[in-house]
Amino acid sequence: MNLNLVGTKTRILYYSLTGKIGAMASSMEFPLTPTSMKSILIFFPIDEKSFQVANYSFRNLINRKNDRLKISFMIPSMYKEQVAKTSNEFIYYKQSELKVTPRDISFDMVVDLNPKFDFELSKFISHLDAKYTIGFKSDYSDRFYNIQLDVPPSGFLERGYKQMYNIIPTL
Repeated sequence: MNLNLVGTKTRILYYSLTGKIGAMASSMEFPLTPTSMKSILIFFPIDEKSFQVANYSFRNLINRKNDRLKISFMIPSMYKEQVAKTSNEFIYYKQSELKVTPRDISFDMVVDLNPKFDFELSKFISHLDAKYTIGFKSDYSDRFYNIQLDVPPSGFLERGYKQMYNIIPTL
């Protein structure tokens, strides 16, 4: 068995038992309607190739003109120059800042666009107060996301992002 896999499983078990990984919402209501959502937080991918694909796939959402729904974008600070627009909706962060446990931060939906599991980011997201948490399927995603999507067998990340985009109520 891979030593990294054993280490990650051990960390998840420890953090779960000590309460350092937040609990998921106990119930969900479907369908998601635009009127049921007031705030969404979207984490853009950490690796550059996935970031470029996500930036292109979510360009319409980034440039939207909807005041009713507040959408905030968490973007790794190394990509600040690659984002064409700046506003209060964009929050630039460093990977080391994810070690801080968030307090009293609430969103209706949190979306993680990272196609590969990132323990620190998933742990951070688990402490946010969100009814819906969306991420890509991995060996550990059951502990962190209540809505999970597979990267399609074709390997085209754009299809996975399109599925996520369609879940986000933006009408």
